[in-house]
Amino acid sequence: MGRKALAGEKPELIAEIAELGHEIGSHTCTHRDLRGCNDLDLVYELKRSKHFLEDVTEKETLGIAYPWFYNSRVLTTTSRYYSYGYTTEYILVAYAVKLFAVRYSIYDWRSSEISEDTVYAHIMPPCVFS
Repeated sequence: MGRKALAGEKPELIAEIAELGHEIGSHTCTHRDLRGCNDLDLVYELKRSKHFLEDVTEKETLGIAYPWFYNSRVLTTTSRYYSYGYTTEYILVAYAVKLFAVRYSIYDWRSSEISEDTVYAHIMPPCVFS
């Protein structure tokens, strides 16, 4: 839910996407780095986003894509509300050949497993790195 305009102003689009069979996952309410939140704010970010999406889609929200990354405190707290968490890390591998990597990890609390992989791709112009 990092894009408040879509979530807040057009919830019917989220409902329609869910009705088409796509899973809708959380991305928190305000896109904060959860590692820096106090306990109260962390729970608010996780619960409010989940409840909003469940109200809109009328389906259980199982997963979260962390807006930044996570630490053990965030994992422990998140596991109370979600079945799994997901994060990505973009890495510029070789700028001269316009190659980048996306490293991702998925933590599934049901099986207590972390899946990690790295995907490499060529960057096609125009590209912007910030």
